Amino acid sequence: MSPLHTPRTRDQYLNEDERILYDYFVKTLCFGDDLHSRLSFEFLIEVRNFAKGKTVLDAGAGHKRFEPFFKNSNYLSLEHHSGIDMKNMEGISYDFVCELDGDDFAVDGGSVDAIYNHSVLEHIAKPEKFFQNAFNALKEGGRLFIHCPFTYVEHEAPFDYNRFTRYGLRKRLEDAGFCIVKLMPSSNAAYGATSFVLNAIEHECTARGITLEGVTFPDGDVVPLVPLLTLMLNYVNKMTDDAIYDSAFPIGWICVAEKNVK
Repeated sequence: MSPLHTPRTRDQYLNEDERILYDYFVKTLCFGDDLHSRLSFEFLIEVRNFAKGKTVLDAGAGHKRFEPFFKNSNYLSLEHHSGIDMKNMEGISYDFVCELDGDDFAVDGGSVDAIYNHSVLEHIAKPEKFFQNAFNALKEGGRLFIHCPFTYVEHEAPFDYNRFTRYGLRKRLEDAGFCIVKLMPSSNAAYGATSFVLNAIEHECTARGITLEGVTFPDGDVVPLVPLLTLMLNYVNKMTDDAIYDSAFPIGWICVAEKNVK
């Protein structure tokens, strides 16, 4: 099987600005530089390049951590009320404050060239309405860039509503009028399958009062299970950290959808 995609490493970025952004992404934002992180960074660079000299909307901007990527764009930020309340972000200034899936979407129709939506889609109760709002806000030829989870634990409760297969994501975007430019896994299957293995084992054992410090096997051997499993999982992930293969079990998806009215 041939790789679907091989994300670039830091050394393969020849532009100094991109290397600075890479270090910011890896170190300041703490994404790391594993396969999933490298692909996520590369996706951000794709958005940055598309939005250069144009207007980009960070839809679900949070702490505006991706703003440094868009110094050569007209960067606009949008956050919804529940996100501000939950994360105590009242002190952050946004260009728009409204629900992404509301009828009162504050962004004017046909006013932005690109919309970036990173790890937000799962927190939108009515994603079909958000896609409609995004379609209306984009100019002709504008693009919606989505980075969203698939195999991921519940988080930011109770505002965790969705997980999409690639087929469900494609169907909803096409129903909203978009043409799909790109839709691919954001990690390999090993990363998607192992990301929460230790979390799951610790949860189940804690619920049963089982300690994982030293597990006694039938032959009497006592093994520190967590370090052993960590070593094994790290080995598997390092062994498969070279490329993205088409997988039905990734940690998430990256998607580019274009407004192309005919």
